[in-house]
Amino acid sequence: MPENKEKTLDQKQDEIPDFKNFKQNPRYQELEKKKSKKGFTSVFLAIFIIFLVAFSSLTVFILVYPQSRISRTIVNNTYLKNLINLDQNSEESRPINDLIGSEPVINNLEFTQSRNSLTVADVVKKSLPSVLSISLRSKSLEENKLSPDLTAGTGFIVDESGLVISNKHVISMVCNQGIDNLDIVGLDKEGQILELEILSIDPVEDIAILKIKNPENKIFTPVEIFDSENLTLGQEVIAVGNVLGQLQNTVTRGIVSGLNRTFKTSLTDQCTGKRFEADNLIQTDAAINKGNSGGPLFNSSGQLIGVNTLASNEAQNLGLAIPSSSIKNVINSFLENGKITRSTTSLKTVSINPLLQGQNGWIPTSYGEIIYTLEPDQNAVQENSPESIAGLSEGDIILEMNEEKLIYSYSNPSPFKRAILNQPAGEEITLKVLKAKNSNKDSFEYENSTKEIKLILNSVSFNLEKSKIETIDYSKQNQDFKDKKEVKES
Repeated sequence: MPENKEKTLDQKQDEIPDFKNFKQNPRYQELEKKKSKKGFTSVFLAIFIIFLVAFSSLTVFILVYPQSRISRTIVNNTYLKNLINLDQNSEESRPINDLIGSEPVINNLEFTQSRNSLTVADVVKKSLPSVLSISLRSKSLEENKLSPDLTAGTGFIVDESGLVISNKHVISMVCNQGIDNLDIVGLDKEGQILELEILSIDPVEDIAILKIKNPENKIFTPVEIFDSENLTLGQEVIAVGNVLGQLQNTVTRGIVSGLNRTFKTSLTDQCTGKRFEADNLIQTDAAINKGNSGGPLFNSSGQLIGVNTLASNEAQNLGLAIPSSSIKNVINSFLENGKITRSTTSLKTVSINPLLQGQNGWIPTSYGEIIYTLEPDQNAVQENSPESIAGLSEGDIILEMNEEKLIYSYSNPSPFKRAILNQPAGEEITLKVLKAKNSNKDSFEYENSTKEIKLILNSVSFNLEKSKIETIDYSKQNQDFKDKKEVKES
């Protein structure tokens, strides 16, 4: 028995590894081979995953942004040309992109950096491929009978697929006669006639979005857009337009004469029936005539800074343009909603400034807007409006909107109106209000503390099928706000 035990111990001793020659051990070498093979497999798998992710990302980019120069270059120069047709669109999945081509619009509406100044001749050469002379013609005339232009103006291309910006008043005849009764055509610098269709009309500002209907897969030349917030007084500007509807591509030159202008007119907006009032405009002394409407206003580098919209017969060398920052906001609204949708308010307000406060000692603040109107046939707060339901009444002073003070200035004489214009439609706003508690014929008395009021403003948009402006009513949501607050307070 002892011999068997000793033999067993010897056997176990043989099984103890020799650490001095461990790497020569067959088992170690076998394990190392497995580890090496496993490491190679892991590296190969990682490279394959990276390649797959990159290829998938590139394919998704091409499918989402088929009209971009990058997509077209890659597809046309690789085997993907036989697999992907960039001219096909899916109406079900991308109805807005089918109309405008999403990627070019987004890229072109990213403001470009400031560039070196060009000569006027070079600016014109650069910009003319993007400018269209626009006219409306009646469909009711007999076939083959010459149709005279009912109205004329200008527009310009803002994306490669043929998206066009112009003034609302250039094509506002559709609000009276209907879209189906009118033809809208554009004439490019080569004299080629392009059929246009309306995509959306801004219910507030003088802007319309159109699209070229017969592009024949052509890639158009869009304007470059410069941020109008960076303009300075006195810098050179160049306007291009279809003057009097006959003198196509007329070029005029001037300077920026003023910024953030508010201009009241006696004109009536045919689509809303209300008096046309323009706010936050660029003033220029470049000649703006009938037919220039909707045309581009460029800086000295040939970059778009505004849309020419108004001129005055009562003053010389007075032209007004909607800034490029507003154009970008309008396009973004269209991309998000499929139409231009704007927040709106029925409130009639008067901006408070130190002078007004000095003339009316009962006004307790030097800023804000008081809900009030001098018009005998109008109410400062409309009955059953979102503002009325939320608890606003005549005499109340709105001090802040979304924690921003409403401060009057020469460059912003209507801060509440401008804040509403920049408010995304359908979103809740918060007002800080000083409530009026008593009133007489000439003055109001006020509470000692402010009140916070939340509401959703009604929004407006243009209905293409009905050719009219429609209101989206948020009365129910505002009543819910009020009910919840009353329950909480009780």
